[in-house]
Amino acid sequence: MKKKIYYNSKIIGEIIYQKYDKKSDKIIKVIQKNYPLLKDLFDFELSPIKIHLLYSRAEMNKHWGTKTPPWICGFVKGKNKIYILSPLISQKVSNHPESTIYKAIIHELVHLFVKKINKNPLAWLNEGLALVLAKQMKDNTIKKNDWDFLMKHNFITEPKVDWEEFENKSGYKASYILANFLCKNYKKDKIIKLLRINAKEKTAIKKLEEILNAKKNEFIKKIEKNINFI
Repeated sequence: MKKKIYYNSKIIGEIIYQKYDKKSDKIIKVIQKNYPLLKDLFDFELSPIKIHLLYSRAEMNKHWGTKTPPWICGFVKGKNKIYILSPLISQKVSNHPESTIYKAIIHELVHLFVKKINKNPLAWLNEGLALVLAKQMKDNTIKKNDWDFLMKHNFITEPKVDWEEFENKSGYKASYILANFLCKNYKKDKIIKLLRINAKEKTAIKKLEEILNAKKNEFIKKIEKNINFI
């Protein structure tokens, strides 16, 4: 089944789902509520988005291209596609209960906006900003060993960790802490400038320090004062 997603009489997307899945209506409402907020924040609109609801881990693996771990419930593909487990079955095939999928939709929508700005943004800023805007995390608690590991492995510019380590070493929580600090202490224009930094460029760290008007280590120490280490 397919259904158009409207906002102010304008088509902003389309959702593809199974006929029996009544949860699709709630996802549409979540998109309609949050899309205009993100549009105003980023100051541009996306091409009409396509949201594909998935109904098994095998289906997720097929679209991802390889086997996926249970913590992955959604991802973006191309310029405008979001693949995500339906809230109807998410708890059966992942470690995500139904309630978290609606926030995950916002998370992936943020990724589409960021992707339009930069295809290779700083990983922590891309993930952290999505977590902040989707309100998926709340506190600044993180394991000290995990934080030290990430900082040691170049987390602020281009992390020298794979996605499994990123997950296992609290990479998402560290990203949230960093992005949340930015959102509370810096204006939107600086955050947008940071999003434009290509993480693969040799000058990435220099650009970051110029925008923040601080050395990387100074920036990290300032944030660490607000972290609840365990």
